[in-house]
Amino acid sequence: MLELKQEEHPQSLLEVKLNLISLFRYFTMWIIILDILYVLQIIPGIEFFLFWTHICIIFIFFQNFYFKSKEFNTEIYSYKIKIKGNNLILFDILFHYVPLILLCYYFQRNKIQIKFNAKSMFMLVFLPILYCLLFDINKLYGFNKKQVLDYYGLFMLIVIIIFF
Repeated sequence: MLELKQEEHPQSLLEVKLNLISLFRYFTMWIIILDILYVLQIIPGIEFFLFWTHICIIFIFFQNFYFKSKEFNTEIYSYKIKIKGNNLILFDILFHYVPLILLCYYFQRNKIQIKFNAKSMFMLVFLPILYCLLFDINKLYGFNKKQVLDYYGLFMLIVIIIFF
């Protein structure tokens, strides 16, 4: 089920832009933009970061969407959105799995290996922490900030053990 409640129709191009800009409150949108910048070769050498960040996002949302809430309530500038059931699964596949699949296809097609490097490690540590400091992830996703940081710390420990 997808419920879309509109407080009022966007009255101007500015309000349409504000709706689009408000999507950048979501970490997945940050990563999709970084995927695009990487593929366009504007930000090279972040394969490791992109791959492992997608894996982490999938892990966290899989747990939340399929085992805990089984619905996603959110707001963008002038819309209140409630997604559950098959639409939630479609939303999850479209925004979490498809970008990872496309990225892996890009790596394979261009014979790119996922290599650990300082730039990726810096981004793996810095970007999620910056995101958690800038946005209220409890309000956006219904996540406890401490729990997410604990999961992310465990994730980082696993990455360090595997690659060091």
